[in-house]
Amino acid sequence: MYVYRRSCCSSSACCGVPVEKGCFVFAIINAIICVAASIGCLVFLINSFSIYFDGEARSSNEMLLVYFLSGIALGSCVVSTLPLTFAILLVVGIRRRNKSYVKAYLIFGIIVEVLSVIGCLVIIGVEWGEVVVMITLIPLGICGCSR
Repeated sequence: MYVYRRSCCSSSACCGVPVEKGCFVFAIINAIICVAASIGCLVFLINSFSIYFDGEARSSNEMLLVYFLSGIALGSCVVSTLPLTFAILLVVGIRRRNKSYVKAYLIFGIIVEVLSVIGCLVIIGVEWGEVVVMITLIPLGICGCSR
């Protein structure tokens, strides 16, 4: 005997919320998180430049570390604008019902996921047998579970 189970999701709503509205809420939350990440990168950049310009005498090793941190901070600021751009594209695409904007966001998400998994696998390959591998498996498991 077949027992019919009613699902909480249909093609137009999930758990009573229209799909379009749920996607729009997700897009807004994603954009807020991207803005917070960009602000964090700017704070990191300002902090590293304040260390650089504070006027204290430093050894060459300390200055190398300051240069390294400044480079990471500047690179983080540049790289953090890319997800923010695509999050804004998603918000605009859902609001205007423009499929190409939403598709661009999805393609960007697929590329980020693939690069994350490849990066984790490279670290595992390089550091096989080290403690770092166990730390690397955590994001790889999260990427696999998010599907």
